[in-house]
Amino acid sequence: MALHPDSLPLLRYLKNTIYELIDPLEQVEWSFWQEGDDTVDGWSTFRAYFSIIGVYFAAVDGALTDDEAALLNDVAEFFSSEETSGYITARQYGDILRKAIQTNPEVYLNLCMPSPVFYLAHYDSTYGTDYAEKAKSLFFRFANAITKADGWISPSEEAALAEFKSILFEEAPVQIAEHSAANTG
Repeated sequence: MALHPDSLPLLRYLKNTIYELIDPLEQVEWSFWQEGDDTVDGWSTFRAYFSIIGVYFAAVDGALTDDEAALLNDVAEFFSSEETSGYITARQYGDILRKAIQTNPEVYLNLCMPSPVFYLAHYDSTYGTDYAEKAKSLFFRFANAITKADGWISPSEEAALAEFKSILFEEAPVQIAEHSAANTG
C-alpha cells in the first residue's frame, strides 16, 4: 500500500533497473567472496544503499518530514515484500528513521559513492558494459525523488544533490581492490 503519491512510478523504475543490475553486481560480489563472508545478495546490497541514501537526503535539511518518511517506507516495503505492509504510518516510520539517525549518525549522515557503483564499474571494465552508469543514474534519481517528496527542495538539499552528483558523475570510482581493502581492514 503506497503511502506517498509519487511512489509507484519511482518503484517501477527501481524495479526495472535493479533487475537489470542484480546479476552483474552479484557476479562481482561473488568474485571477491571469501570463506566466512555473508552470502552474496545483490538485492540486499541495493536495499542497504537505498536506505542510507534515502535517509541522508530526507534528513540533510534537519527535518525528515512525514512525506519523505512515506516515500522511504514505500521503498523499504518494496525491498522487503515479505514484511507485513500497511501497519505503520508515515509519522511512525519517520520516528523510527529519526531514532536510527541519532543512534548511527556515522552511517546515515555521510555521503559517499555507493558500493554497487564500484562493483559494476569493475564488471564494466571486464565486459565492456555500462552498468555503473545506470547505477549512478538510479541512485541520483532516487536521491532527487526523496528531496522532492515533501514538495520543495531546501538550499541544503540542493547543495547535497550537487555534492552527490559530483561524487557519482565527476569522481572516478577507485579500483575495486582499493575499495575492498578499505572495507575489510
